[in-house]
Amino acid sequence: MRDSIDELLEKLKDSNWEVREKAILELGKTKEKRAIEPLISALNDDDWRIRKAAREALIYIGESAVESLILSLKDKSEHIRWGSAVALGEIKDARAVEPLILLLKDINEHVRRAAAWALGEIKDKRAVEALIFALKDTNEYVRWVSAWALGEIKDERAVETLIFALKDRDWRVREASAGALGEIKDKRAVEPLISSLRDVKENVRSASAYALGEIKDEKAVEPLISSLMDSNADVRKAAARSLGKIKDRRAVEALISLLNDSERRVRVAAAWTLGEIKDERAVDALISALKDKDWQVRKASAIALGEIKDKRAVEPLISSLNDSDEDVRNAVKEALEKIKTTNSH
Repeated sequence: MRDSIDELLEKLKDSNWEVREKAILELGKTKEKRAIEPLISALNDDDWRIRKAAREALIYIGESAVESLILSLKDKSEHIRWGSAVALGEIKDARAVEPLILLLKDINEHVRRAAAWALGEIKDKRAVEALIFALKDTNEYVRWVSAWALGEIKDERAVETLIFALKDRDWRVREASAGALGEIKDKRAVEPLISSLRDVKENVRSASAYALGEIKDEKAVEPLISSLMDSNADVRKAAARSLGKIKDRRAVEALISLLNDSERRVRVAAAWTLGEIKDERAVDALISALKDKDWQVRKASAIALGEIKDKRAVEPLISSLNDSDEDVRNAVKEALEKIKTTNSH
């Protein structure tokens, strides 16, 4: 038999954390309004497991907890302010936007970061100006999350500040800013992102390459081709993928060479991109890649040959119907069907 609300509330005082945790989660499931305040108080428990459980319970209660959570953003406890901000971000209620904007000026950097994260989750354009200002926060983690949040909201007002943040002293801020610019897709970011392909940190170079693929500006083609030779495999993969989104034939020869890359994920990306560009110059190299040691490369190459639809691929694909991997065999069958359908018209 389940405990009553009163019994569950009483168990919140138990010295055993497991008892308290179970009671908190059960209270959340009841969605009773009188459970809300005790659950908010539990956000200040000394045990992180209890604070986590209380946050999850409040999120489960959802909309009816919003007003109380908004009020608790002014609590003297940083644990309660932090937990309330995170819960509001998960609930995604627009009523929380203005209070969360005010919280971006909290004295505690963890609370400010939680506020920025919550605003990114809610995605309300009212937060844009405040998040732009937060990109100048003294704490790098607040700047990082603020850049991410601006990418989630996708408002062009943030572009210039995000471009400036590509030169932030912290690489996480630069990476998040590049990602946000890719989400917003404003062409003003193209040249700055091209410059960031030469960043000292590989994460930033990779994020910049992906962002350029999202914007799809032809000015990025040659710089992305150069990035296919980056020392870092993730950057090479990102550059290849982005060239597949832009679909410019200038990249074909460099991508053919990339089919011999030492890293599997790069070879897969090269094969996928060649299938996107659909240039017949890639056919022979993709046929050779049907014998790659890695099944994912063989599969991607078969798919690419199906996209290009060149009859030269038919016999090699038929031979690959005996591939040891089922996924490869299925991709080969589909590729053969596509080539057959095209050439029968």
